[in-house]
Amino acid sequence: MEIKSLQKLFYQLYGREDPYPVEFYFAPGRICLIGEHIDYNGGWVMPAAISRGIYAGFRKEDNQIMWMRSGMDERDIVCSLAAEITYDESRGWGNYPLGVLSELQKKKIDLTGAELMFNSDLPIGAGLSSSACVEVLTAYMFAEQAGTPLDRTEIALIAQKAENNFIGVKCGIMDQFAVAHGKANNAILLNCDTLEHAYVPLKLGDYRLVVLNTNKQRQLSESKYHVRLAECQTALALLQSKTGILRLVQADPRDIDKCINDPVLRKRAHHVSSEQRRVQEAAAALRRGDIEAFGAILFASHRSLKEDYEVSGHELDTMVTGAQENPNCIGAKMSGAGFGGCAFALVKKDAIESFIVYIEQYYHRHTGRKGSAFMVDVVDGVHKLI
Repeated sequence: MEIKSLQKLFYQLYGREDPYPVEFYFAPGRICLIGEHIDYNGGWVMPAAISRGIYAGFRKEDNQIMWMRSGMDERDIVCSLAAEITYDESRGWGNYPLGVLSELQKKKIDLTGAELMFNSDLPIGAGLSSSACVEVLTAYMFAEQAGTPLDRTEIALIAQKAENNFIGVKCGIMDQFAVAHGKANNAILLNCDTLEHAYVPLKLGDYRLVVLNTNKQRQLSESKYHVRLAECQTALALLQSKTGILRLVQADPRDIDKCINDPVLRKRAHHVSSEQRRVQEAAAALRRGDIEAFGAILFASHRSLKEDYEVSGHELDTMVTGAQENPNCIGAKMSGAGFGGCAFALVKKDAIESFIVYIEQYYHRHTGRKGSAFMVDVVDGVHKLI
């Protein structure tokens, strides 16, 4: 997205005359390369920030009134920052930035009034963390404008608290952390329990990342996400009664089979245990530059998400199957919580255009739906543009 486009939208809405300049910011979306549904189970995950995301124009005002508008939604969100901020269903998407501002109020950050314009080239509801983008972007902008810039980990934690406490989605830290800490051409190996992290070079060689959008939107708070969370908690309790583990990711497959009689809970635990091993295997493959091994791990991850964790679905499976049948693809899997949204594929860079045509036709032929595909780069986390 060009800054000129956002400037035009901003000035159309708020006008040009003002003593303060308009400043522009960007927060990237994220894909989870490997480690799906591991974040809330206290283990290692490996996300990356991508070149599509959410942009914002910010103009400071000499009051404590905030005006917000999104290029994706025509409603105006108006809020007094002098009063306690509370959830209001009628505000829709606006509750995500408002939840962050509520957390900043608790930290006694001196919030300034502002005129805000958000716009996005990220498919909304596609599982690429548009909510985490808005949350991290809001925390970053308002802290900087207050003259009290926050550590990127603190920004991620504030954004997670907003989603947990204000929105009511008990998400893990991965999405917000990736949006805040992204680094160009690197994946982030993150321990969601301790927040220990390291960058893993993402040297794709002759391959590129292609996002496969099913165009089947999902609302995370209305999905089976919380059901899976509860299932994992139950499985962990059963294992803890007979073993000394603290987190489900620590479970030995033999103990899972011995301690858990319920076949559904057993499958959930097996996914968490095996996916944790795949995260470490994927990081090792990337560090030694073995992209083909990394691609094979992606396919294995998707099988586990489909068969053991059961969070995929016909649309996501069709995208991954179609990618796997194409000779120019060496790896693919769903990304995000599932139940719709996006997958991604590793595709030969010289075949990107033909692959996109192929996968969109394949998907339509097998589902009757119109999907889309687009290449992304791996980029830096939230930052100021101009």
